[in-house]
Amino acid sequence: MRTGYLPQGPIHYPTLGSLFSKELSDGTSPLPDFVSVAPYRFLSPAAFGPGFLGPEFAPLIVGDTNPVAMGPGDVVDESRALRVRNLQQPEGIGTARVDARLKLLVNSRPTSEPNDRTCRSAVTGPPIARR
Repeated sequence: MRTGYLPQGPIHYPTLGSLFSKELSDGTSPLPDFVSVAPYRFLSPAAFGPGFLGPEFAPLIVGDTNPVAMGPGDVVDESRALRVRNLQQPEGIGTARVDARLKLLVNSRPTSEPNDRTCRSAVTGPPIARR
């Protein structure tokens, strides 16, 4: 049907943790405002995201669960199961180089595209995520 309106995409609503993080946080805490421990994201991965609030209010996911069910008697190594993804620096890249890359990213922000979500999330995200 021709109504004169452009078709819109689906609206991605945020989780309650993201909403509480936005409303109750003052942004000065050195810790993440929203932590999700071992969410079962196999059936609905979007159900654990920040939705239209943006990456600043995304949860810190600790221990991404494996969708494969474990059998009886299986032993879980908690130190390996409760890890944060992408927390380790790549081999061969020191702290000074990582700091230089982040400084370059922050300084290049005004010349980048205003709708570039990757750059915007890296610059406006919580400082603890950038360390």
